[in-house]
Amino acid sequence: MEIGPSGDFVVTAGSKARVRTTRTIPRGTVTLRNTLVEKDVLREEGDFLVFTSAYSFTSASAAAAAVIGASANGRILWKLPDGRNYADWEASQGMSDCDSE
Repeated sequence: MEIGPSGDFVVTAGSKARVRTTRTIPRGTVTLRNTLVEKDVLREEGDFLVFTSAYSFTSASAAAAAVIGASANGRILWKLPDGRNYADWEASQGMSDCDSE
């Protein structure tokens, strides 16, 4: 996942999503996943759906729900390479902005 220039959440090409969904998946996410499969943005490969191209989501949670196939809090679930979650990273960005003023 990357953060796009307008603050959108971009799941990069080659990323994997769960094929199976849970009962908690929002209806809109089911519709979106089906649309992405129809448009070949998501392609079933074995036990996963694979993003064939990058796709931009409006929020971290929308991206996370589409990837895990369930209701999700993306601010907690998305992890940075250093192990911090997105919420922690976002909070640290706010602190560094204040320190530079």
